[in-house]
Amino acid sequence: MDLKEIERYFSKRRQYLSREEYRTVVGVLRKLERAEKTSNRCLAEEMKNKGNEEYNNGDFQSAVDSYTQAILYDPTNAVYLSNRAAAYSKLGMAESAIEDCESGLKIDDRFVKLYIRLGTLYLDRDRNKAQEIFRRGLEVDPENKTMKKHLDLLSKEVPEGIPEAAQSSSLEDMVKSIGMGGFKDSKIDFNSLFNNKSIKDVLDTVIKDKSPDDLMDMVKNMIGAMGPQDTGK
Repeated sequence: MDLKEIERYFSKRRQYLSREEYRTVVGVLRKLERAEKTSNRCLAEEMKNKGNEEYNNGDFQSAVDSYTQAILYDPTNAVYLSNRAAAYSKLGMAESAIEDCESGLKIDDRFVKLYIRLGTLYLDRDRNKAQEIFRRGLEVDPENKTMKKHLDLLSKEVPEGIPEAAQSSSLEDMVKSIGMGGFKDSKIDFNSLFNNKSIKDVLDTVIKDKSPDDLMDMVKNMIGAMGPQDTGK
């Protein structure tokens, strides 16, 4: 029943009704509207509970479907979006999970669990973004142990203000900037060296916790140990 449409119908024809009759019609429609909202909220809770049961049983796709029904009945409840995000995560659908978390925070930006879910989703995608999200969450709940733990670990891994992508390639870039092309007398093929996956994996492990200054010193020591460069002068 589209109550808004019914109200518009009577509004266009109110000249045929007395003031008292029109007020009575509007009053009845308001009561029906409140009853419909209450009914929808009850149905939404039923679907959420069904989704929770399916989630706990490992049936994540069915859980997504149930949470979706709950959202259709009550799109203003951030809990349903949070729950569906969790189910999407289990299905490996990270983009959908992120979208639900962000939509949920638009509804309720003090829902701490959404910050935890969203930050966790970004851990394998963009650790700087994950830091930002956990910080926002801690503004809402400064004593949250989960977010404090994640942020502490991330702060050690990702130095402030340095993009993660820049760190992962910093050793190679520093060698190039210092002048690896100048090793004309060296038998070392640096391009092949850095394109070798096994060597890159080792280098990534070595530089993981290094600061930019440490990396620069490391590169200079490596180059010094290899002997003088032919600068072409």
